[in-house]
Order: sequence, then C-alpha cells, then structure tokens
Amino acid sequence: MSDKEIRLLFDNPDGTQKQWIGRTTVAEDLLEIGFGKVGATPQFRKIPKANFGSMNTPLSAELNLRADKKRREGYYDDPSFDPMDGLGQSTQVSPEPFRRESVMSALEDDGGPDWFF
Repeated sequence: MSDKEIRLLFDNPDGTQKQWIGRTTVAEDLLEIGFGKVGATPQFRKIPKANFGSMNTPLSAELNLRADKKRREGYYDDPSFDPMDGLGQSTQVSPEPFRRESVMSALEDDGGPDWFF
C-alpha cells in the first residue's frame, strides 16, 4: 500500500506520452518509482531509504525532490489523477473545452453598475 503518490506526464514531440509515478511505502521504508509509456504497464523500481542521499530524509521529502526534478525536465502533474480517491487509481476527468467566445462574453460590460464584480 502506498502512503503518498505523485503521477506525472510528459508529452513527446511525436504525440505520445510518458508517465512517471512515485509512491512512498512507509511500512517498508522505501520509495517505488514507476515509469513507461502511457497505456503500457509501468516498470517499477523499489528504492530503499538506505539509497537516499541522507538517511534522515523523510520518504515524502525524497519523493517531492524526485518529482520536482522530473518537473524541471518537462513533466507535469497528471490532471486525471486524484490522490484523494483512496485507491491509487487514475480517474478520468473530462474538462469542458476552452471556448474563447464564452470567456470574452463573460468579461463584456452588460451595462449594469456591478459588471466588474
């Protein structure tokens, strides 16, 4: 069971995506790092706390450091992953498509005294 999980995506120039998954497992005192193409089963590596730069580094801090490094490389947080769902599963969210017209009409002055509130 994972105690904390971060899922990141990377968009390749050819239109495919890569995923990176980091999990803390406090009971076993290790990190699990998964990676691979989206749609394929990720490869996971277990990293014991003894392999961290410092044995005093908490698991969650090490996970955040590694995730931040991936973000600097161009990865971004998976918008379909809800860490609060309790299942460690990705939930698909269908955001409403962006429409410039709807945004612009919301910003237009309707002539009322409170149009800017």
